[in-house]
Amino acid sequence: MLRARATRPARLVVLAMGALLVVGAYLQGPAALSFGLLVTILAAFAWYLVDRGRTEVTRNVAATVFAVVYVPFMAAHLSLVVGRADHYVGALMGYAVLVVVYDTAAYATGATIGRRPIAPQVSPNKSWEGAIGASVACLLAGAFLLPLWDPWTLASGLVLAGATCVVAPLGDLSESMLKRDLAVKDMGSILPGHGGMLDRIDALLFMAPVLYYVLAAFGLVHST
Repeated sequence: MLRARATRPARLVVLAMGALLVVGAYLQGPAALSFGLLVTILAAFAWYLVDRGRTEVTRNVAATVFAVVYVPFMAAHLSLVVGRADHYVGALMGYAVLVVVYDTAAYATGATIGRRPIAPQVSPNKSWEGAIGASVACLLAGAFLLPLWDPWTLASGLVLAGATCVVAPLGDLSESMLKRDLAVKDMGSILPGHGGMLDRIDALLFMAPVLYYVLAAFGLVHST
């Protein structure tokens, strides 16, 4: 989508750094994330340094780093969970369930009684009523549903649910804002007419780091 708007992120750098971050986080832990970002910045500058047809270097380097941070860097936190949480299956299930509950309840409540849009110029269909209904449903799921399986407890489930109520809509609205800025309907050719694949996982991407840090705060991930 960035290329369609005359921005030229270095595709090979993005793909290579994405693999480095996701695999490296699983094998080496959090240190791989900072190392991956360092290599991303160096590789982005190096790419355009050797590109004789380079134009708008600042814009394209920024787009390259942004593409890496927005998708694989966020997603790599799930690799940290899989590699360092004893009950990573339950952890991932809880994280996914809360995002789905929030999105579903927000849509249902907003479609039924939604009147006041949160950000009408970004996503006019998202309402404050939908957000309130979704938050109530999400907190209930965190309190009563997540503790049904490890590693979640009432406390950790509520903390993750509370974070979901803030971060999940932020991820959704951020992706909608990008689509409007780029003047596109779908973020990619997968799932055309439904906003593209990124539209389906925007909240999940934003929540991935939150999942890891909530687990870390409750001592549910290994440091090494």
